[in-house]
Amino acid sequence: MRNQLLKLSLLSILLSPSCALAEQICSTDGAKTMPDERYVLFGDDFYVRDRVTGLEWTRCAAGQVWAAKEQTCKEAPKKQVKSWFNYDAALSQAKQRYDNGQQWRVPTINELMTIIEHRCEQPAINEKIFPNTANRRFWTSSTMIDNDHYAWTVDFSDGQTASILKTISSNHLRFVRGNRLLLNKPKTESELLQEDLKPWNDGIHDLENPDLTTLLPYKRLIDILPKDSSGHPDWAESLNSNAIKPRANVLAEQAEQMVVWQHDILYKDTATMPWVLFPHKTHSQWLACANCHDAIFNSDGERADISMSSIYTGNHCGSCHGKVAFNVHTCERCHSVPHENVGSNGLRMLESN
Repeated sequence: MRNQLLKLSLLSILLSPSCALAEQICSTDGAKTMPDERYVLFGDDFYVRDRVTGLEWTRCAAGQVWAAKEQTCKEAPKKQVKSWFNYDAALSQAKQRYDNGQQWRVPTINELMTIIEHRCEQPAINEKIFPNTANRRFWTSSTMIDNDHYAWTVDFSDGQTASILKTISSNHLRFVRGNRLLLNKPKTESELLQEDLKPWNDGIHDLENPDLTTLLPYKRLIDILPKDSSGHPDWAESLNSNAIKPRANVLAEQAEQMVVWQHDILYKDTATMPWVLFPHKTHSQWLACANCHDAIFNSDGERADISMSSIYTGNHCGSCHGKVAFNVHTCERCHSVPHENVGSNGLRMLESN
């Protein structure tokens, strides 16, 4: 009788409302850091593409299956696939994961941090995009620099990062694919909270533009963009890797096609420095011709009298570089053609590939 009462007592505790799964807790202060508009669903809604990073994610974690009717992730039937792994097992799972010939992988620490919803806990993620995410640690492929027995994890109960011994088998896993992001060391939660995540009312952004919610604050954005040798955002590589996709009009309904000019210009009056190759394509992918012609450069074929002195004083290339483009001290970005690679003298036009 005592055993029966004990069983009934335990059952009543398990079924009591106080033991029900807790709902996600979100702050009402500020805009979402990972809004719905940032993501594009595809593959029968099982996958999602991040408009900002260009990365593609599985909406469900390893060990879960997509339930299309309920639009959520559920545990795989009869535990056909494990839900938690040690580090090596996580890497092995990713190697076995192919879709249409494309390889999935374990995300880096910086990549996994890009899907944290910093306004929320239990879990700290956009639940509409990544439903039924466990309030547990998820593996990343990033090993600690000073101790390769440990790897970085993200705890999606609160968005905190921590280094964990690789042999621990209690961490979950989500797959990613796409170009690896070249990022700086991840910031701590306290550092992120200290940043101003609401810079929109700055006199520059159009607060009436509905697409504003798809933007990231600049301080957060530059953390997820490729960097040049000086540590600054490499905007050209960001374009090439589809990390950014400029459009010709700020209004989505008037989105025009950019007119891309495919010619490069080779400047050879550089003394002992390598020659300068000016790529029209890179510039015209996000700048209309009128930005430069004819206020900065003549378009009638007359050669501009460009010098480092004029650039340093804010003329010619210095109209943008050092202000809104990479600084003029990153010499190799412009002086990129060794003399021996070109045989003729003067200025000439080259077809871009």
